This record gives sequence, C-alpha cells and structure tokens, in this order.
Amino acid sequence: MTKKSWFIAFFVVLAALAQAKDLKAKKPHINTSHWTQVQLPFRPVSIAASGDAMWVCGTNESIASSSDGGVSWQVKHQRQFGEVLLAISFVDSKVGFAAGTNGMLLSTGDGGRTWAPHQAGSTITQFSFADALHGIAEIGGLVKLTEDGGESWRELGAMQSDAKVHPFSEVESLAALDAKHFAVALHQPQGENIILSTVDGGSNWVPLHIENTFAGTLLVRDQKYWAFGIEYLGREHNPGGGYSVPVTLYSTDARSWQHGIRATNEFNGCTTQGCFLPRGVIEVLFGDTEKIFSLPQDVRTTENWALAEGRVCTVSNQLLCGSAIDSDSPQPEPENVGSLTLQAQGDKPIVNGCIDCHFAPIKLDPDLPARPFVLNDVKVLVNVKRDGTVGDVTVTGVPGKRLAQEISDQVSGWLIAPKHDGGNTVQAVYELHFHLTCFPGFPGNPASASCMAM
Repeated sequence: MTKKSWFIAFFVVLAALAQAKDLKAKKPHINTSHWTQVQLPFRPVSIAASGDAMWVCGTNESIASSSDGGVSWQVKHQRQFGEVLLAISFVDSKVGFAAGTNGMLLSTGDGGRTWAPHQAGSTITQFSFADALHGIAEIGGLVKLTEDGGESWRELGAMQSDAKVHPFSEVESLAALDAKHFAVALHQPQGENIILSTVDGGSNWVPLHIENTFAGTLLVRDQKYWAFGIEYLGREHNPGGGYSVPVTLYSTDARSWQHGIRATNEFNGCTTQGCFLPRGVIEVLFGDTEKIFSLPQDVRTTENWALAEGRVCTVSNQLLCGSAIDSDSPQPEPENVGSLTLQAQGDKPIVNGCIDCHFAPIKLDPDLPARPFVLNDVKVLVNVKRDGTVGDVTVTGVPGKRLAQEISDQVSGWLIAPKHDGGNTVQAVYELHFHLTCFPGFPGNPASASCMAM
C-alpha cells in the first residue's frame, strides 16, 4: 500500500467510526413504561405546567395541582355544581388564570393557594394573559381584551369593522405578549389564515398573511411570539402542488417573523412546553436546539398534556401520567398498535354545547350482516348532570343489544356544558339523531369490522 493509499484508508476508517458514533448518539430512547390512571374528585378537562408544578382544571369549578410529576394531587379550589373550567395557565409562579363555561374566570396572585372569581358573561373557550391585568380571550365567539384582570372586557372591533379582516371569522388561537402587544390567529373558512396584531394595546390592528403558511397556533415564551403550523414548499414552481412541512416561527411584534427549528414530523397540541407528535413523542422547538422526550405508547394519547419533574400527564376523559425520557431522536411507532392508540384526539364536537364529544369507531356486532349497511336514524337520549357529565343513556334504532351498548358506553364518556336556570346549573336531557355507516371488516380480520357515526 502506498503512503497516499494508507492515508485515504485511515481517513475512511475515521469517518466510518465517526458515523457509527453519531448513529449511536442519535439512537432514540424507547419508552417501554405504561401510563398510570390518576383518580381525581372531578372530571379533568385541561392541564398545564408552571415551573415544577402541574395544574389540572375541570368540572365543579375544580382546580388541582401536583408538585411530584403527577403522582399525587391536591385540590386547591372547587365548587359543587359550579361551572366547567376549560383552560388553565400561569403567567409566572404567582399569577394564574382558569376559565370556562358561562363566563367563569378565576384568577390567583399567590401561586394557586386562593382563586378569585370574575364574570365575563359568556363561555371563555381560550385566553392568554401577559400579566395580572392585561389579557385577551375568546368569549362567546368574540375576541375581547381586558386591562383589569378580567373585571371588564372590550371587544376587538377590527374583526367586524375591517373589510380585510372580516372574512377571517374563525379564531384559531390568541396570545398576549405584554400590556401593548396582542395577536390573534384567524382562519377564513375553507381558505387562508392571517395573524392580526396590535402594538398599542388594541387601538389599532394590522392583519398579516404569511405566504404559503398556515401557522394557527400562537404562543408566548421568552418575551417572543411563537407560531406553529404547516408551510407549503414548491408552490412557486407548481401553484397547485408542492408539499407541506412543519414550521416554527418567532417574532417580537407578530408582524415580522423568522423561522425557528424545523420539526422532525408534523405535530399537534403545541404548548409553551413543546409540541406533541402522534406517536408518543414531545418535541421542544424553542431556541436554537431541539429537545425530544419519549412517552409511554400503550394507550391513545392526547394533545392536552403537561410536563414536569421528568414526567408527563395527559387528559382525555381521565388523567393519565407516566415517565418522559430524554431522547436524541423520536422513538419509532411501536409494532402491533392500532392507529387509535397513537392518533391525537382532535375530533370536532358532534353536538352543540359539547366540551368533549366524539365517536371512535364503534365495534360491530359479529351477528349482524356481513355486508356494508347504513342506519339512517339512530336516536340517542342523553341525560346530562349538573356538572356536565353524562348520566343515563338510551339508544334506539339499532339492531342488537351489543351495538346499542357500544354506542351507550361511548356517549357515557362525553362532557357537555351545563344548562342553567338563573345563576344555577341544572340537569338537562338531549335527544340526538345520527346516521351510522357500518362495514363488515377486511376478509380474515373480523376485528376490523366497525361503524362510524355521522
């Protein structure tokens, strides 16, 4: 071997070793642990983290916290037959807010030890506060601002008065950066989206459309706006085509945006802690480098999650907690796990007033005909308790008791905004009608037989 050949071979070996080391470093940590169900004295609806603590809110105007990664919980506020709290978040270690049905807003200035009530008039579906006084919220379908911690609200008039903004009627998300800077992500039905922002406390608003971008999730972290969504590439060469990639954007004024870290996969459920990937992975995309956590993969996880003390908790119609493992790359999808286990829960409500109402594929009775069929009028009578949870369910219009029981079991897990008589919540009865489309399943795989409600 010549001297030149020896040097080439030497560097080839070094390159191979470096590549092997890099591959080893990039090997994901597979989380083989399991989710653990946590028993709470109320139905959980939303979860958030503040420092080392997790906070959960839900029915009966309940708020609970955990300082040990979701292992144990302490109820900090509760009112029997109160409203359903739909969202909770903290500005800092002391100041926090929770809001929900019938205009209920709760605030704390002592780290969650006590909570003071405020009334916004209509259901608060989402909100963002910059400090103890200045906030923005979607209240009864309208975007409003407050300068006194929720005691009074004024409507964002630009959504009605500005002809350029008026078509963008769907509120996707909103964010309060400070006392002067607020932003709203708006979507035009079956069309584009814009980011509407103010730099003077709401006196003037400017719409911005980011070309080839749908960034509908707005957040505030580290004195910056962050936007998450999808960017379409290649449209300049093929306006009707191109391909989509996940996008992270950040800005100091919501009017000039820069690209952040590119995610490894399309995500859902982005919070100020990171984004949820639909295979048991959390990806943190703030700053200059990404951080990845592997979650348990044994049950269907949701976009409603929080992370603290090396553990993660997620909310559906129950609270589940488990370990979150640092990983150099996303863990792969596990084998022999159906798509329902891994997909995030993002179903649109089926019934007006529903807080958590969706049908998963309904198991088909094997005794029914082995051919596709449609049931055009399935009637479901639903008794809703004062706290919004479902009591008795009666199903008619379906053949066989097993199919009726499957529908009843799913509806029993729903959560519906409580009805009111004056200032009090009351029980209610709903009569719902559905179409049911049933398929016999794939040949040789009877477990794939199912029905879908529409």
